[in-house]
Amino acid sequence: MLNFPIRYSIVAFLLFFANGSLMGQNWTHINVTQYPFIDTQANIVQITNKVILKPAFSKIINSVKKKATILHLGDYQVQQGSYSTKVKSLLQSSFGYGGYGYFFANSTARITGVNNYQTYHNGKWIYAKNTEKFPELPLGLTGVTAKTFDENAQIKVVLNRQNIRSDYKKLHIFCKRTHKSFDLKVITKSDSQRIDIYTFPKDSFTNEIVIDLKSGESTYLFEIKKREQSQISFELYGFSLETESDKGILMHTIGNNGAGFSNVMRESMLRNDLNIYKPDLVLLDLGVYDFFTTDYDEAYIKKNIISLITLLKSAASKPGIILVSSQDQLKGKYSWDILAKYSLLLSHIAKTEKVGFYDWYRISGGNKSMKNWIDTGLASNNGRELTELGNQLKGSLLFQALKNTSNRLFSKSDMENGIWVAIKDSGYLYRIDTSSKNEIQIPVSEVPIYDWVIHKVHRGETISSIADLYNVSTLQVKHWNKLKRYAVKNGQKLKIYTKIGTELNKPTKTTQSKPILVPEEVIIVDPPKKETISEVLPKKDMEEKIPFAIKKHKVKRSETLFSISKKYHMTVNELKSLNKMKGSNIAVGQILLVK
Repeated sequence: MLNFPIRYSIVAFLLFFANGSLMGQNWTHINVTQYPFIDTQANIVQITNKVILKPAFSKIINSVKKKATILHLGDYQVQQGSYSTKVKSLLQSSFGYGGYGYFFANSTARITGVNNYQTYHNGKWIYAKNTEKFPELPLGLTGVTAKTFDENAQIKVVLNRQNIRSDYKKLHIFCKRTHKSFDLKVITKSDSQRIDIYTFPKDSFTNEIVIDLKSGESTYLFEIKKREQSQISFELYGFSLETESDKGILMHTIGNNGAGFSNVMRESMLRNDLNIYKPDLVLLDLGVYDFFTTDYDEAYIKKNIISLITLLKSAASKPGIILVSSQDQLKGKYSWDILAKYSLLLSHIAKTEKVGFYDWYRISGGNKSMKNWIDTGLASNNGRELTELGNQLKGSLLFQALKNTSNRLFSKSDMENGIWVAIKDSGYLYRIDTSSKNEIQIPVSEVPIYDWVIHKVHRGETISSIADLYNVSTLQVKHWNKLKRYAVKNGQKLKIYTKIGTELNKPTKTTQSKPILVPEEVIIVDPPKKETISEVLPKKDMEEKIPFAIKKHKVKRSETLFSISKKYHMTVNELKSLNKMKGSNIAVGQILLVK
């Protein structure tokens, strides 16, 4: 018979083994297809000291007892949905389902390309995005805001039914809450509730409303309802569908096509929203658009990245942070070598700022590897967008990297202080084909320069004609000059923020129009965007529509529909629709209509 000390030691050993098993074996086992150009040896999150990410990964592992929230911020790759949905499904199958997470009324903001849910709307909406040069509405963590003055407006959201569970009964609505806000009616197959946006719940003063549903559903109808004369608008920042229990993984995937670190930093409500979402781990999967159409200004890029990291660290939830580099891309016919410099910059920032670094650039194959992705059906021919197969592989590899990192963080046999993958061959990351160097130099699109100008009002000019002259909106002119009305007088001086160094549109003689009344003043914080939106007014007020200016673009060598659409802040579908194109082929010298 064993004596007490021996039995105690055996029990302690078994408990330690069980706990170690919990730490390492709760992660779902997956078989990732092997490709010779994928560097699986580097597929791990790199950190200078394990204590940096241990708290965040500990919360993920223990989410079977208490919910862990992961925030995945990105650009088009994250917005599209397939890649991030794969990561989320694998994490939730490992540690439990905490909810569907974030979604938005995409159709109200002309957001396309989202694959994991669909949205529809009725009524008139205005919107703003963090990718615009001059967003006309306040922005939060989601980077997009939609607003309506239409008391009969509606939104319909259809989520992927396969990703919905019956216990997803908590619907979070993120919106502006004032006494001027319309009521909102939420209708599902099994439920119907009318909500007073301002007073529900009475003890909350945040931009978040949480309602209890009878059951998790895939289809949601949101109807605007006017109850009092003082209610004039509804301003939406997004939705989140979550479980009623405080367990499992809740992953918010928030991506905006064209967004970089500089775009996220212009979100005025970002700090407050971080304390609403309370992330435990943040994946920063963006940055390429900080230099996609301009020169690679390393100091400027670094400043924005560090500023966002500092802001995230100040959040009450103290999240772990992981920087994610971008994989090889084609600009024209050639690999974009600057992405290697960007990857090395992120590596340096991760060391100095004490955050994690996921070197997707190296893992995916490094320089000139995009052609391998295209040849194996993992990427489209444009060399920038992944196919569904490629997104599934990318999501699987990121999940595998998180698993590998967790195993290293909590391994008793791993005596290293940190996790860092040595670069055995720097040329592996940054190789330049000097044999055709002249061909590789892809011209960078000219970046417009904006500055303040003074405009003296001439006889016959209106605020609308002046706005058209400088390619801005009447709302912007009104705000810049602190005008109470939309009326101007002869000789009045107005300050305008506009593109300089180019010839302005010739002013046309117009008759003086009646002033347009706007129910609420819009806060302007940045230079004007290239596209202006129509200001939607209550029925009793006049409505002004500002048409888009149609221009012509002559296709140059190495240009694609994608590069042209980005240059003019359009989507590929918008560009094709404007030119009545069925395919995606274009020829050098071809004339395309653009906005």
